Amino acid sequence: MNKENVYAQIELFRHRMISVAIERGFLDPTVLKYSRQIDDLHNILIKQSRG
Repeated sequence: MNKENVYAQIELFRHRMISVAIERGFLDPTVLKYSRQIDDLHNILIKQSRG
């Protein structure tokens, strides 16, 4: 996955996470799922930056 795709996925999940959090609260399992997915994508970026 290239850097631009990772950033696009992060933004997509971030928007979804915020929408669900507003509707259901920040501790909703779906919000936490999106948060974990964003964390995973950040980890991909870190690994890519290290070579």
